Amino acid sequence: MAHVTVGVLGHVDHGKTSLIRALTGIETDRLREEKERGLSIVLGYAWLESEKGVIDFIDVPGHEDFIRMMIAGSTGIDYTLLLVAANEGIKPQTEEHFNIAGFLGIHNGLVVITKSDLVSRSKRAQVRHEIRNFTEGTFMRGAQIVETSIGDERSIGNLRGMLEKQLLNPTERKNIGKCYLPLDRVFTMAGFGVVATGTLRNGDLADGQEVEIMPRDSRERRVRIRRLQVHNQPETTAHPGQRVAVNLRNVNREMIARGDALVSPGYLRPTRLLDVELQLVDRLPRLPKYGEAVRVLFGTCEVSAQLRILGHKRLEPGSTCMAQFVCRRDVAAPVGERFIVRAMSPVTTVGGGRILDNAPVKHRRSDQGVVTRLQSLASNSAAEVIQALVHSAGSRGISLAELSAAANIPGDEPGRLLDEAKIVFVQPQQVMSKSAFDALCDETLTEIGRFHKENPNRTGQPLSELRSRLRGDVDAVVFRFLIEYLDSHDLVRTNKNIIRLPKFNPLRSLDVKEQKLAEEIIESFKSGGLKPPELAEVLQDDPERKRLYHLLTETGELVPIHNRAVKSPPDKRDSGGYRATVFHRLAIKGMVRKLEQAYPAPGTFTVADVRKLVDTSRKFAIPLLEHLDSLRVTLRVGDKRKLLPNFRDDEFRE
Repeated sequence: MAHVTVGVLGHVDHGKTSLIRALTGIETDRLREEKERGLSIVLGYAWLESEKGVIDFIDVPGHEDFIRMMIAGSTGIDYTLLLVAANEGIKPQTEEHFNIAGFLGIHNGLVVITKSDLVSRSKRAQVRHEIRNFTEGTFMRGAQIVETSIGDERSIGNLRGMLEKQLLNPTERKNIGKCYLPLDRVFTMAGFGVVATGTLRNGDLADGQEVEIMPRDSRERRVRIRRLQVHNQPETTAHPGQRVAVNLRNVNREMIARGDALVSPGYLRPTRLLDVELQLVDRLPRLPKYGEAVRVLFGTCEVSAQLRILGHKRLEPGSTCMAQFVCRRDVAAPVGERFIVRAMSPVTTVGGGRILDNAPVKHRRSDQGVVTRLQSLASNSAAEVIQALVHSAGSRGISLAELSAAANIPGDEPGRLLDEAKIVFVQPQQVMSKSAFDALCDETLTEIGRFHKENPNRTGQPLSELRSRLRGDVDAVVFRFLIEYLDSHDLVRTNKNIIRLPKFNPLRSLDVKEQKLAEEIIESFKSGGLKPPELAEVLQDDPERKRLYHLLTETGELVPIHNRAVKSPPDKRDSGGYRATVFHRLAIKGMVRKLEQAYPAPGTFTVADVRKLVDTSRKFAIPLLEHLDSLRVTLRVGDKRKLLPNFRDDEFRE
């Protein structure tokens, strides 16, 4: 059914509760104190059902002392009834309620003149004129003005008909599939336990669904829904915009309170920092100062915070700026959530706006880059917001799920909105900006070059050391992709956990004697081809030869292949404890080239075929083929092998 939530706003004693009772037959003043004092202390709720749909009414307290309740009531409102009593006209709280409605993003409504039977026709005309001047240039410019009287059923019926017309064109509600239910009431019921109520802002709720109480401690955060009610009727599912009562299973009353929210697991995180776009009240008597303590109200939450205005823009009443709230306690709110800022003393509304980043870091006031990023996030373009979020993630990268939550859009939207010319997919569900990735590549190559310069005798830089030297806390997934990218584009060479530049050769740093000895070792295996000499014969138990041999294996000039089937004698063991058969790299490359020519894919070959093709013995053919299997150059299927089509060609060619 079509559904509209109507907020009834106005100065105290201008007839909000009486009007709702006349429209719906429901009494929203529930507390004895409210009835005795004749004013609303807590939020009141009522509804009107018709063939066209359901209208929810939220009666928000008008007295200044209860303005916090009014802001909570404005959460989730689609349409506004601004009440002005004919015998009093526009009053201070009328103006404050009206400003708050505008800051909270309410764009539609009408003005209701109440108690019209108490004044003359000329007085009513005077109030109409006052209202038109008051709403000129605002979101209610040109709004209809309706005169009513509680004793005049015709005027009430006319207003009821006008409201029902709103059901023909209900507000389209964004649903990103993640529920967000700010709680405005929490109480216990005998036989049921804890019950919480609120206006469901996003996502669906269902019986048995698991949700999180935010921003509570993680140990007692996850709970399960036992029952749901919408308009006092049991339902299996509740949808965005509906007034919902939720009965929670196995929850103590101390675990949950008004101001908390029920959210989908993982959707929000507790934070004490919020980046926001803030608009100041037009007729603001005193401009806020940097670092000033203020009260921030959003959803049903109120928190004290330090206001840190960002950038150097000169503030004026009615102007808009970027700011950061440093909250005194943990809060949790989705991106895009509207808020109100109130001064501590005197207690007045300073301004309002919306949350742009609900998981920021602390910023320097003078950082213009932060202001530029927040201005991009404040744009109404989802594509611009996504691009700004990817850019600000830098070398950390960001997942598509994080983009969805940070931009408050459905999970399948980020992939569609990404500009593929400006991003790099480091894995299917994680991206980073191309500019950040290019900068990371340049930084990585510079760092490896620095290492070579400072350590000319070492074959390369350990990968763990390289990552620790890079700026920006590079994510492990991003780092792995970075190394694979540089390696595949022939910008680096990797050997196990060592990385080097392609043109770097540690042999050049050797003195003449060491170079001559290294060349002798190389030539021994190079001339041996695919029938290499025994390692022990070449090394001659000489410490210097052993040192140079290890240097040559680390550079990839020599390739030791361990024959796991035959143990070495105790006096001829290599560092792995097994006999090593060593080949020159060119011998292995030559073998791969011959296999490509003789057995192009999908051709297959046996060990005997290889022995004959490259003129070697079984002793060498088997470990060579096992080595190529491990490199994913060949694939063994039973007694035969075949070349894999996508092996790294550059590894086996000059």
